[in-house]
Amino acid sequence: LHLNPWSEYAMMQFLLLSGSDKLVNFVQWFSMAGSLIGVTLIAEQLGAAPRTQVYAAAIAATIPMGILQASSTQNDYAAAFWLVCFVYFGFAFKHSGTMKDALATGAALGIAILTKATIYIFAIPFLLWFSFSVLWKYRLSAIRPLFAIALIVLLLNSGLYIRNYDLYGSPLGPGQESGTGHKYSNDIFTVQALASNMIRNFAVNLGTPNYNINFELDRFFYKVHEWIGISPNDPRTTWTGVEFHIGYTSYYDGKAGSPLHVWMILLVIPIFLSQKRDKGDEPWYLICLLAGFL
Repeated sequence: LHLNPWSEYAMMQFLLLSGSDKLVNFVQWFSMAGSLIGVTLIAEQLGAAPRTQVYAAAIAATIPMGILQASSTQNDYAAAFWLVCFVYFGFAFKHSGTMKDALATGAALGIAILTKATIYIFAIPFLLWFSFSVLWKYRLSAIRPLFAIALIVLLLNSGLYIRNYDLYGSPLGPGQESGTGHKYSNDIFTVQALASNMIRNFAVNLGTPNYNINFELDRFFYKVHEWIGISPNDPRTTWTGVEFHIGYTSYYDGKAGSPLHVWMILLVIPIFLSQKRDKGDEPWYLICLLAGFL
């Protein structure tokens, strides 16, 4: 009743037009294809050569959970697609400041939010960066296109906001699974809680097919939590009824990890920071990505 419904709206159209559910997974499949194209366009905006753009698409295409979800009726790839569109058009708007690019940016952001609420978290750093850049470059003439972005986002999501406010007293809904008490957010916001969530979000990508390796990894991350002074299963930061453990390599579209991608990211960041470069968009882009993860 309260979760953001764009992907389900799109699936409904396939269902109605075809008379069956045989085509509903195409929402995610087309989102995957569109995301790969968008990744190459963002790489181009950052100055990547054509060969590097191909590498960027290949890295995105091989995310294990992405492969599994691309033929499913989940909504993560649909949300990712619209977020990629928002970032690409945001780049265009940052450089041009035109109303045309502002409208495309607002539409992509609005549909991204309408698809999945986690987009608020991942989009905010980029939105702040693009907005301040445009204001710094174009001053008062940037006010109208920025207002247009905000207006489009609100209009696209107004139906959901109004229904949620009418039913739950909040435009974002109840903040938990209805009738279960399973909350979407932490009960505490401390340095220890942030560190625990960062560690666990990193660790769940490291599962292997080997029990002994997983057991040792599990024990190591429990020791790390002892050191930072918080339980890895603290009910204030953990989904009700769930315990943190390093599991076997998963082929389930909701749990598959990305071990190679995680290690690649950890390797690339220090290499990037060690290189001397002219002022450009790359450092700010990296900051926005890291801020979304945090």
